[in-house]
Amino acid sequence: MVALTGIEPVILALKDAKLQVVNGRLKKGEGWIGYRYSTNDAGEKVQSKFVYFAFYQGKAQKFVNTKTNDPEDAYRRLLEARGQVERGDRLLPSEVSRIRYEDLKRILIDYYHEKHPDSLYTRRTKDGGTEETFLGADKLDVFFKRMPITEIRADKIQEYIKWRRKEGDADATTRRQLGHLRLAFNRAWKLERINRNDIPPFELPDDSKPRKGFLDPGDFATLREAMPEHLQPTVTFLYYTGCRTGAASKITWEMVSRDCTEIELPAEIT
Repeated sequence: MVALTGIEPVILALKDAKLQVVNGRLKKGEGWIGYRYSTNDAGEKVQSKFVYFAFYQGKAQKFVNTKTNDPEDAYRRLLEARGQVERGDRLLPSEVSRIRYEDLKRILIDYYHEKHPDSLYTRRTKDGGTEETFLGADKLDVFFKRMPITEIRADKIQEYIKWRRKEGDADATTRRQLGHLRLAFNRAWKLERINRNDIPPFELPDDSKPRKGFLDPGDFATLREAMPEHLQPTVTFLYYTGCRTGAASKITWEMVSRDCTEIELPAEIT
C-alpha cells in the first residue's frame, strides 16, 4: 500500500464529509452513495475509482457506477434513477447502454426463427461455413456495427437513410432495411431488455409507388405466348417485378429469400 502524504489525507477527509452530507439527506430505503471496495491479489482492500449509488428496485438492489467522484453529482444521478423507476422504467440508462446493435440483431433472428423462418436465408461465409441472416442485414451491420442502442436515435436513422441514398439504394429498399431494425427494437422491449422510451422514432422514407406504362395482364399473356418457351419464365419475372434485364441476369441465390418471395439486389447492380 502507498502511504498518504501531504494534502491527500485532507482531500480524502473532505470527500468523506461530502459523502456523509449527501447520505444524510436520504431517508431509510431511499438509497446510498459511496465507494465500493474489493480485494486485490495481495489481499489488500482496494477502493473503487468512482463513487457508486445504490437503491432497491423491488427486492433487487442496484449498484450504479456514477463515473464521477463528486458526491453532489452522484446524489443528483441517484434521484434521477429513482425517478425513472417510479415513472415505470424497469431498466436504468446504464443498463440499457450495455446493449449493442448486435444484441438487437440476435433478438430479431431468434424471433424470425420462431415466428417467421421464411424471413431468413442461409448463405456461405468467407471461411467456407454458413450463416443465417435476413435481407438488408449487411447494410445495417456496416452502419450500426458495435453501436450502443442508446446512440441509435432519430438523427442516426436519418444519417443511415442519407447514406443508403448516396450508395444508390431506392427509398423503398431502405425502408425495408430499417423495418427490420424497428422490429428488433420492439422485440427487445417486449422481452424487457429495454424500456419503451428507448425505442427511437422511425421516420422512414416513402415506399415505392406503382409504376405506370405496364401492359395489362391480358396483353402480356398474349405477348408471352408468342415468345419462345424457354424465355417465358424470365419475361414473366421481368413483367411482375419491373426488374431490368441487365440486373436480372446478375441475380444469385444469395439475394433470394428462403421462401423465394423476395429478392434484394445490391446497389451496384440495380
